[in-house]
Amino acid sequence: SMEKVFQEKLNKFVILSSKTKDIQELMGIEGKATAIMFKKFKQYLEISGINDFKKREYRPTKDKVNGLLSFTYTLYSNLLYSLILSDGYDPYIGFLHSKRGMH
Repeated sequence: SMEKVFQEKLNKFVILSSKTKDIQELMGIEGKATAIMFKKFKQYLEISGINDFKKREYRPTKDKVNGLLSFTYTLYSNLLYSLILSDGYDPYIGFLHSKRGMH
């Protein structure tokens, strides 16, 4: 989906991810792909005349675009969480995470 929306070929990341040795390495590859996505996102915003987005920042958000991204991610996360629970799955178990403590 990132390839389609941002018109960026990510084959090299797919190949690298299939050769990873551990989760840390896989998460680093995902981080590099995400950095490319946000670079393209910034370019699209600038073409649209929105120039106050410099980079993705989480807490506290420094501009309106980051605030809107955080708000959208929160809504999306809550929607997915409720869908996963309603299907009877545990949302805390995933490919890159495992259960620990009370989670």
